[in-house]
Amino acid sequence: MYEQFYRIEVNAICLFFLVWIILRIKIFQDNQTRNILFIRAIIGALILIVLDTIMNFVSGDARPAFYVFNWIFNTGYCVLNAYTAYAWFSYVIYTLLSDKKRVAAINKLTAVPLVIFIALAITSVFTKLIFYIQPATNTFVDGKLSFLQIIVAYGFFTSASFISLIFFIRKKHTIYKTYVIILSFIVLPFLGGFFHIVFPKARIVWQMLVIAFLLIYIEIQFDLISRDSLTGLNNRGAFDKYLKRISEEEPLDFNSRRPFIFMIDVNLFKEINDTFGHTEGDNALIVTGKIILNCFRNTNAHVSRYGGDEFAIIYPCTEEEASNIRKELYKNFELSSENYNLEYKLTVSIGYAAIKERSLEAGKEALKLADKNLYVEKDFMHKKQK
Repeated sequence: MYEQFYRIEVNAICLFFLVWIILRIKIFQDNQTRNILFIRAIIGALILIVLDTIMNFVSGDARPAFYVFNWIFNTGYCVLNAYTAYAWFSYVIYTLLSDKKRVAAINKLTAVPLVIFIALAITSVFTKLIFYIQPATNTFVDGKLSFLQIIVAYGFFTSASFISLIFFIRKKHTIYKTYVIILSFIVLPFLGGFFHIVFPKARIVWQMLVIAFLLIYIEIQFDLISRDSLTGLNNRGAFDKYLKRISEEEPLDFNSRRPFIFMIDVNLFKEINDTFGHTEGDNALIVTGKIILNCFRNTNAHVSRYGGDEFAIIYPCTEEEASNIRKELYKNFELSSENYNLEYKLTVSIGYAAIKERSLEAGKEALKLADKNLYVEKDFMHKKQK
């Protein structure tokens, strides 16, 4: 009795947090694909916890109506068990992998075992392959193919954890911090699945996932605080914090790959605003951000909108690499009109400098020098364009 009460109490707390997260995201987040996938996984977990709570009251009651309800609830639980795991897998790979065509192909391929399992679960009322309900006691009994539920559901969790682990080892750039990836994408789902397999009656995988949802949601809120609303890049506050961290704390080899600060300024930005309007001026800043991000794709570069039409990047590299990066950026901006259907030629000026010592003062000095080099370059560009 106390065990049942404890389980219902834990489920109620989990449901409160899930409903709260869904409402907050619906109110304050846009309909980006990442947010939609996140909500789908949350809704699946929410319904599963509701069903788990109801089944505590229904199971074991031999009355005919409760027997029918037990079949319906357990069928829904099996189906949602696999679907929610699939939704979580889809969310994780969409968040971590940059090639969205590849992500779509993976989702289509992995949907095949999901559909097969759902069909087997629904038809178990006739075949009893996945599960069946014992009429005399109205209790759940595993079918001959019940192991498929573990293979499918925890296969998705394990695959998502494995992909996250590889991603973490390679230290690729992501919207989430390292500890969020480790805990939410690797440790919590794995532990939940492990304990469920070892102790089947425990069924805590979805409660573990609720904790993961909370961590991710909290990180999303921090992300909103540190994001520039127009370009989606880091804002000035996030840049200042990162400059302090990388100047004082990051374990980098300052003798080989020093942190370089790149300062980028849009040329003749006022003329774009005056000629084409402020809406197009905003678009020019958005395009500038996209071009910069494309140049630093799959790196650990910290890209920020520094303010107005200025952008700042911090990236550990060699002097030669820094020079090549500037050349590549100039080349990409040369193609901006054609690639982004602009009515004008979008150009920038770029200055850069290295942080030479491990101290915040050295970081600030490098920022000043990069800004100084930027305006030397900008004067040269203005004279060139006249």
